[in-house]
Amino acid sequence: MATLTIPAMVIRQSAYRDNDRMLTLLSPEMGRVDVLARGCRRAKSPLLTATELFATGEFVLYEKQGRYTLVSAVVHESYYALRLDYARLENAVFILKLCQSAAQANEPNAELFLLAVRALHYLSHEDAQERAVMAAFLLCYADSLGYRPQIAACARCGKKRPLGAAALFDEREGGIVCKACAGEDAGLLSGKRLAWMENVLERGFEGFAGLPAEDAPETLLRRYVLGKIERPDLWSEQ
Repeated sequence: MATLTIPAMVIRQSAYRDNDRMLTLLSPEMGRVDVLARGCRRAKSPLLTATELFATGEFVLYEKQGRYTLVSAVVHESYYALRLDYARLENAVFILKLCQSAAQANEPNAELFLLAVRALHYLSHEDAQERAVMAAFLLCYADSLGYRPQIAACARCGKKRPLGAAALFDEREGGIVCKACAGEDAGLLSGKRLAWMENVLERGFEGFAGLPAEDAPETLLRRYVLGKIERPDLWSEQ
């Protein structure tokens, strides 16, 4: 039996009994943590804000026999502005669902935590096109899971793509393919869109800043990621 304090974000919450909630936290130190928040749904509960989706801060947990109960929390960011824009809120919830799919219990994942924080910050506070934010998040998310798309050379035969040229993208192969290797489902990606992807992969999530939002291949990357993690149902929920 012990208490511990961890930085974390609420990525899932559900009602439990009359006044409680079950939470799923994403922690850079502990990965996915399932937590019971007792009495948090009462109107004057000091835990109410800390048990809302997106709440990010320091969470104090009581652990007994491998189960965690929320003792207290200091919320540093609630991303309240997301609730004022339905499209951005929808995308933010999608980010949380992807985090749920990737996070594992007792496996530190600082990369995923920081990626989620940055994406939610841009969606909530920055004057950035959500399509570009989501494309950058999806690309970096895929890279973090080991599904970095091959865009410099054919994913099958290794033939290099000419600098700045368009190319066929085959989601099943995991990147671009030359005409000789292309399957029926391969679709053409412009040189601008491939350059956009190269910039983000080279510079990290913030690499999309200053680039034309129309060059962000958000739809393709959404389909690519959901195919790789075998969760196409997450798109139908949007």
